[in-house]
Amino acid sequence: MSRLFIITFLFSLLSCRNDNSSQTYSQPDQADIIKIVEAVINDDSLSFHKGQETNQIPLSINLRKLQVIVPDTTSEVPPPPDHDKVSIFNLFNTVVDQQIFFARADSSYFLFQNNIIKTFTLDDKMLVGIKTTTLTEQQQIANAHQPVHYYDLTIPILSADNKKAYVELTNNCSNCGDAIALFLQKEVSGWTVVGCQRRWMY
Repeated sequence: MSRLFIITFLFSLLSCRNDNSSQTYSQPDQADIIKIVEAVINDDSLSFHKGQETNQIPLSINLRKLQVIVPDTTSEVPPPPDHDKVSIFNLFNTVVDQQIFFARADSSYFLFQNNIIKTFTLDDKMLVGIKTTTLTEQQQIANAHQPVHYYDLTIPILSADNKKAYVELTNNCSNCGDAIALFLQKEVSGWTVVGCQRRWMY
């Protein structure tokens, strides 16, 4: 039954993409990306935010690209974990405050974002009071066989109306690590974290 549902959904997704083939999307506003990141680093409900002692663990100024994928439903063997990808089904099935967060109509826009804004570097001015690093610095530390420990954020994935966003906050550690998915909504007062879920831990 679940296989039939997934196949039906894939057909509807392809149909949606064909219906929108002539539609031209605008890429997400960089100002929105900055405001979303600011909302995350200022949210005091998270393990990482301004004013916490965990500020001593640096935050990468390089936002990481997260690809939205349509998983292969024909294989009986699940694919190995890939922390640089998120299933479109995960996005659609997320419930925040007892309501489905994203709409199915966002599907084409999710996939459109895969090919734009592949890199994004945060301005030091917005990170005052936070210890920062770069992915290059952390790779150099790892190559020198030294322990690494830092946070990174992904480039936000936005809904078609640009009023909802998905971001992952990852705690990168040599012998440990975890990531949480953050769901943000654009209110009158600005972007706000309205939900979070554990993505993975080891």
